[in-house]
Amino acid sequence: MRTDGPRALRVRASDTGDVRTVRPSATEPPRTERDGPASEPMDTERDGPASEPMDTERDGPASEPVDTELAGAADRLCLVPLNRLPVDAVTLPGDEELARVWRETSGITWS
Repeated sequence: MRTDGPRALRVRASDTGDVRTVRPSATEPPRTERDGPASEPMDTERDGPASEPMDTERDGPASEPVDTELAGAADRLCLVPLNRLPVDAVTLPGDEELARVWRETSGITWS
């Protein structure tokens, strides 16, 4: 997936806490950053005692601004990029154009 310039697309599973940020650009392959899940093992050096829940809003880049975000149940988020569900099956705040480019250039096309 290539874009005219650096962009950011976040995918957030509301039922599992998984958060990924995809960063496409014009010149580099897209990078995917893992920003969660909330059930991920704690790094006690970074996050404090294991008894404290991980706060991705505080501890990860999940709160950084992005161009658009796909959010919804994990089973729906898995089907949208495979072109098995329309993008409106999940919440899409932000730039719909970036989601369209992702589906058209990174998704699977069924014949």
